[in-house]
Amino acid sequence: MIWYLSLFAFLALFYFIVDRLIFAKLLIPGIANKAVLITGCGSGFGKDLVIRCLRNGMTVFAGCRRTVSVDELREECKALPGLLYALQMDVADDKSVADARDFVETKLAELGQELIAVVNNAGVRGTHMYDDFLTMQHYRSVWETNTFGTIRVTQAFKSLIKKSRGRIVICSSSCTLFIIPSYGPYATSKAAVDAYADVIRRVLIYRIIYKLFRNELAPFGVKVILVVPGSFESGMQDTNRLLMMLQEAWDSCDEKVRKEYGNDFIERAKAFVGEFQQTGISKDIKWVEDTYFQAIAGRYPKPLYRIGWDTILL
Repeated sequence: MIWYLSLFAFLALFYFIVDRLIFAKLLIPGIANKAVLITGCGSGFGKDLVIRCLRNGMTVFAGCRRTVSVDELREECKALPGLLYALQMDVADDKSVADARDFVETKLAELGQELIAVVNNAGVRGTHMYDDFLTMQHYRSVWETNTFGTIRVTQAFKSLIKKSRGRIVICSSSCTLFIIPSYGPYATSKAAVDAYADVIRRVLIYRIIYKLFRNELAPFGVKVILVVPGSFESGMQDTNRLLMMLQEAWDSCDEKVRKEYGNDFIERAKAFVGEFQQTGISKDIKWVEDTYFQAIAGRYPKPLYRIGWDTILL
């Protein structure tokens, strides 16, 4: 029995080493001539991934919600190799996503390239407060970007990914593994994203068409990859903004609710958020960048990546 356990441990360690040192470093051939679309590139993970892809000579369509972020990204990346098309793209708006799709398709035709990956990185955290203090609008505003935005972008660009037999990368969150009090809108939006990734992974890999039960399952060859970052610094981690949203939720709720929780609740909530921002979040996001790049450019991508010890150990 001990011998079997020792052998199993050795094989597991051997696989881990080979995977990390060999397979993880292998990229798809001709990566410098490949095109990718990344959303949420105004800051954080998305912006760093854009720079990483450009340094590898890739063509990058970088979506930013704000036009000022588009200009800033172009300026910062102008000296890098690769080809950058930074465009205004609000994933919560149907027309904005449709216009982006038309632009990308036109440019791909001009370049003679295919879109090999769509990275659904855009996201918002929303208001962090107990459910008693939240309204349906608090949930809708987060879901519109995190959940429906992911679905909207995926559906818009799915045919291009099918054509290239490429990859759809979706950003989830460690909040789906362990729920933190007051994270209702954000955690539920990301849990829905997890389910959506599972759904389209099965639908896209196995195109189920039963015509009088004569057709077999026909694969599209599309890989759907879920990336689950832990607590890392990103463009969503503005402490002052989070505290302001806490105060707004407190001020706008019913007086009866405030009395139930006590007048000191809001200060305790702010203290918790402030402390978590200082001590609970890693500022080194290189791990996230490396994983994202492996998901879109690695020769042997995995269907699921957990980033950070808080996600790996759960």
